[in-house]
Amino acid sequence: MSQISSIKELLPVLSKKLRKGDCGKIGVIGGSAEYTGAPYFSAMSTLKIGADLSFVYTHPSAAPSIKNYSPDLIVYPTTDLAKNRISLEKLDALVFGPGLGREQHTKELLRGIVEFARNSPKICVVIDADGLFYLNDCFKELSLGDCRNNLLITPNYREFERLYSKVFPEKQIDEKNIREHVKELAAILGIVIIRKGEKDIISDGNELMIEDSETSLRRCGGQGDILGGAIALCSYWAKLKKTQKYKGKQ
Repeated sequence: MSQISSIKELLPVLSKKLRKGDCGKIGVIGGSAEYTGAPYFSAMSTLKIGADLSFVYTHPSAAPSIKNYSPDLIVYPTTDLAKNRISLEKLDALVFGPGLGREQHTKELLRGIVEFARNSPKICVVIDADGLFYLNDCFKELSLGDCRNNLLITPNYREFERLYSKVFPEKQIDEKNIREHVKELAAILGIVIIRKGEKDIISDGNELMIEDSETSLRRCGGQGDILGGAIALCSYWAKLKKTQKYKGKQ
């Protein structure tokens, strides 16, 4: 079965019995005064693929712009996890990092998000972009292996190199063995890694998959943000399929 066919198998069957939110309530924590587009792309990609509701938790200065981009998004003008706790716990999946910036508070937010993932195993959490920047500094204290069933990261080649060098300071990356490096890092961290590149490499530390389908060129800013939202939604649908909540085929 091709990767595209595998995704098709995840699509929930639509019926009149479904209620608002059944096909996905996805959240995005991201955005800053400088970057308002990144969280928008992540959130809108979930709606365009098929989620029912999409939420953005962002810096107060970014909220008005994001609200004006689309009336479909539900925008909270704060990234304070305590203030958003009730809303976050109702989500099916969460993307953390698009456009957050690299201020110190992002590092503290990352700690909170990993703790949230650990205590909310039913919620799929995707860490991308600026969320990955601080993962380099605090991966040891985060005990990521406790989240192996619901947390994944989506580094590009530079982000992967930084994290790999932090985890294995005595080693150097050899592009000829990049598949083994991805599998090795996923195994030691105990999470799923999607290493983006000319060919995407996906591993949970045990199995490894190569995604080499023909796609558009990968030069433009925002493509990774779109992917993060898509992965979050599809991860939820994969969990949904395991519960057999939706039976039958499209």
